[in-house]
Amino acid sequence: AGMLPLARNRLFVGPALVFMFSFGAFFSYLAAAPFAFIQYFGIPAERFGIYFGVNAFGFIMVSQLNRRLVHGRGPRKVLGWGVGILALAAAALLGSALTGLGGFATVFAALFFVVASLGLIASNVSAVAMAPFGDRAGGAASLLGFSQALTGVLASAAVGWIYAEGAIPMASVVAVCAAVSFVSYRALVRSDRTRPASAP
Repeated sequence: AGMLPLARNRLFVGPALVFMFSFGAFFSYLAAAPFAFIQYFGIPAERFGIYFGVNAFGFIMVSQLNRRLVHGRGPRKVLGWGVGILALAAAALLGSALTGLGGFATVFAALFFVVASLGLIASNVSAVAMAPFGDRAGGAASLLGFSQALTGVLASAAVGWIYAEGAIPMASVVAVCAAVSFVSYRALVRSDRTRPASAP
């Protein structure tokens, strides 16, 4: 009951949708990458960890860069950059998966930017979501965590519901999640003109 006001508040719902679906794209990658890399593209199983590690490094590297970018620009603006990169990378991933253009190299490059974009999204969207609710920051953080886990489960399952070959199921779910995240940011988060009712 204490979380219901958060779930109905535009100031929380917008960032929460960005958070949920950005990580929905990530969980789709986690669920489908082993199959797509090893069984479809023929990557040796013993090398999968290398490719996974490269993507993880991209996330860590961008997360460190985020600290510098936020200074003087603010989390809302940098969040927009991350969401934009996610949307562009997801579109490239879907195009490559559908056409086969570039093969594994193009799919992997697009996934690298999908994962790396979360370095600009994760901390910034949390900050934007919780900033207006200092007295309920714990509840807001809990609701974000729950929504992230729920979206991750659904997105991972959705990959298995799409009957297509290769990277198409993964790319399709990643693209849908990225699109929802992008639209949510543009419609509900980009502008900071909306203030909580208690603000002066």
